[in-house]
Amino acid sequence: MNVLKQYRKIDLHMHTTISDGTDTPEEIIKKISEAGICLFSVTDHDSIKGGFEVPKILTEESPSFIRGVEFSCRDEDNNKYHVLGYGYDHLIGNIEEVVAKGHGFRMKKTEARISFLKEEFGIEFPESDLEDLMSLDNPGKPHIAKMLVRHGYAKDINQAIKEFIDKKRFKNVYVH
Repeated sequence: MNVLKQYRKIDLHMHTTISDGTDTPEEIIKKISEAGICLFSVTDHDSIKGGFEVPKILTEESPSFIRGVEFSCRDEDNNKYHVLGYGYDHLIGNIEEVVAKGHGFRMKKTEARISFLKEEFGIEFPESDLEDLMSLDNPGKPHIAKMLVRHGYAKDINQAIKEFIDKKRFKNVYVH
């Protein structure tokens, strides 16, 4: 059978709450099943945890699944890229090392964003919020934006990202 006919609806780029998605792996499987998606991949930022969590939840009736990951990368000129990888075998090669390195950069960038908000705007979050943020698998812009909204600095996540997190001044902060 032609693969394209077999898989009429596919989505090979989605994120769970393991990175910056809004749905847990269980919620994603439910939603994609309801949407009639036949083949999917979870490509969380700098994490392969979803590739282990999702198969535990799948049933015989579930859509087909391909392990995925989205690597956050920068080149020597500090240009940002996202590279998607699929079908990896974590037992072969060093994907866990690459993901761990990306995770380390992500954690440093989260700390830099929090420092930037304090230095640039005088925004300080309660220690309990910061501990919760840093305990996440892969904290990022949406998580910080939710904190800005919760503490009344922005009316919604889009405003928080646009007016505080994606400011040109922060883009000049290089994290290595």
